[in-house]
Amino acid sequence: MVLNKHKILILEDEKPLARALELKLIHEGFEVKNDYNGENLISILEKEKFSLILCDMLMPGMDGFQVLQTLKENKIKIREE
Repeated sequence: MVLNKHKILILEDEKPLARALELKLIHEGFEVKNDYNGENLISILEKEKFSLILCDMLMPGMDGFQVLQTLKENKIKIREE
C-alpha cells in the first residue's frame, strides 16, 4: 500500500481499459484521474500536479507522441517527489 497519495493521470481513449487501470491503481492506494483525450492535457496540468502520466501512444486527436512533444515545447515537467 502506498503511504503518500501519489497522483497518476491516465490518458487513454479506450474507456474500459482506462477504467480497469484506474480501479487497480486506486486499489493500490494511488489517486487517479482519467482523461480520454490528449488535447485536454495542458488545461489539466494547469490545474493539477501529477507524479506520473500514463499515456496511450495511439489516440485520436492528439496522440501520445504529440502529448510528449507538447510537454517538451511548454517545458512542463512532472512533479518529482
